[in-house]
Amino acid sequence: MFDTLSDTQRKIVFEKEGKFVVRACPGSGKTYSVAARLAHKMENWKLGYQGIGTISFTNVAWQEIEKQITLHFGIQKPIPYPHFLGTIDSFINKFIFLPFGHSVMGCKSRPVLVGEPHGPWTGKFFSDKLFDNVSYDVNGNLYALNKLKMPRNWTNHQHIGKAKSRLIKAGYANQDDANYFGMKILETHPNISKALVHRFPMLMVDEAQDTSEIQMRIIDILIENGLNEVVLVGDPDQAIFEWHDARPQLFIDKFNEWYKNSIVLNENRRSSQNICNCTCRLSSLDETSVAINDDVKECEFIPTVVTYNTNTIKNLIDDFSNLCSQNEIQVNPDKVAVVYRSKKLFNTVTGIREISPSEVPWEDKSLYCRDIAKGKYLYDNGDFRTGFKSMEKAIFKIANNARYCSRRILIG
Repeated sequence: MFDTLSDTQRKIVFEKEGKFVVRACPGSGKTYSVAARLAHKMENWKLGYQGIGTISFTNVAWQEIEKQITLHFGIQKPIPYPHFLGTIDSFINKFIFLPFGHSVMGCKSRPVLVGEPHGPWTGKFFSDKLFDNVSYDVNGNLYALNKLKMPRNWTNHQHIGKAKSRLIKAGYANQDDANYFGMKILETHPNISKALVHRFPMLMVDEAQDTSEIQMRIIDILIENGLNEVVLVGDPDQAIFEWHDARPQLFIDKFNEWYKNSIVLNENRRSSQNICNCTCRLSSLDETSVAINDDVKECEFIPTVVTYNTNTIKNLIDDFSNLCSQNEIQVNPDKVAVVYRSKKLFNTVTGIREISPSEVPWEDKSLYCRDIAKGKYLYDNGDFRTGFKSMEKAIFKIANNARYCSRRILIG
């Protein structure tokens, strides 16, 4: 399937070496390019105990890379040792934080990840309950992950910071803590940084526009300790994690820093030229994307931009339905898709009321209600194994009057 690559993609896959950025437009096949480069490198890989680290920011994203290399390039899944394919969080957890976190946290044994997505957290005291909602920025300052869940002027409440430090020393950490302490591990233990560079002498980062300051600092530390093969692929106009500390400017800064070796992938394989001409006004790229898909590039339909508010949503839906009818498009899941930026818009259109992040529906004295509700939900949606594990945690809490139950406790 290398034959389907464009000239620009072939440069990314076969020619580029060293440190470079691929700045891509929507629909340019950037994930396919990452998959093709990974497949090509794996086919020619000669090192038995050193591998390629390929990371993205969501399970959906890395699984799409896995799907592409399996479907189009015949690579088996899961990706074989010594290579790694997964989220940046799982990479940090597996190779940095979990094995070495105790060295900077002050705990006596391997740390335990708590809070979502690792499991519900229930604190004994008020300040303990906030543990999974606060973490550290790149400078070590405490900040709230969700400000709506915090009391007013919470930074003046010293007991919150003290509770955080106490539980960290006890070996607990949320995912944002894991990233922060992963950074501190690499900063204070250069031998660990060098060992990780030796283990993964090549790093590819997909959707790199969603990198946070801490995550980019981790990449920089690895570069400082000898990592010479780094490719960052992304589109700063498609950042989706700015609400969670992603900074697209970091990606742009790397593009400017490595400009001489970087490349712009500005070929749209998905849209017509009319759509490209419209979306260029929303893009930070210097030039309009070029439509290259022969099946759609000459489509004459010109997109329209309509502003709306809550009072005009119904008119917007009616106009969209009429537009579909005029173009003889049947409104069904196979023919029509509606993409929305926020859940608030979706709820407004459908009339579904969403529980506010500031609302806490759980009984304060209950230690297990969330586990039961989560387990039932997962079971009803087909994830029987994870659902039963959540129920098992609830039973443990009931039997032992415990506020937290880790996987390690159940296994032990």
